[in-house]
Formats: sequence, C-alpha cells, structure tokens
Amino acid sequence: MTETTLSEWTDPAVLPAADAAALLSGASWTRMVTIGDSVAEGVREPVPGYRDLSLSRAELVH
Repeated sequence: MTETTLSEWTDPAVLPAADAAALLSGASWTRMVTIGDSVAEGVREPVPGYRDLSLSRAELVH
C-alpha cells in the first residue's frame, strides 16, 4: 500500500489562497474578529507540511 504524505499544497481539504481571495473579494465586511480557545489565541502544535499560522493571522498571508 502506498502512503501519501499530505501538505498544505496537496491536501484536498485546503482551499488555495487564490481561490479563498476570489471567494472573499465581494464580501461586504472588512474586519474579522476571532473569539475562541487556545487555537484562536495562537497556541497550537505545528504540523509538518503546513504553515504554522493562527486563525487570526492566516488572513494576512497570501
């Protein structure tokens, strides 16, 4: 059996940045508030193959 290692660039559940930008280009809002737990605050465990971003910083990276 062949094992496929996923990364941010090959994971089918991750929306590419260009596609996300296109979906949000017509949004009527200009700000985002993140309310939540430790993940929202930025406390997380990095995963190999994925950028180490918190939810509140992810929108700043394209």
